[in-house]
Amino acid sequence: MQREEFKIVSKEVLPHIKAIIETVQRHDVEGLVNLTVDKEGYFNFSIHSTDFSLYRSGKDDKIRIQQIEELPCDFGEDDKNE
Repeated sequence: MQREEFKIVSKEVLPHIKAIIETVQRHDVEGLVNLTVDKEGYFNFSIHSTDFSLYRSGKDDKIRIQQIEELPCDFGEDDKNE
């Protein structure tokens, strides 16, 4: 992608970015908000101060909410005492 095309895309997405900012302000969302998308329909929306993300894999039209499970730092390590 060249600079001029990037500027065109940026102008088109900027109103949506502003709307997201207004939404997180209205709901007093703490921390960072992340949105990742691709042209195949995949998206992942997460709020870093929560354990949740909203996503679609792109291979189907199902939208899902995923909750992160916190694991201990030593998860998956072999017990060295055995």
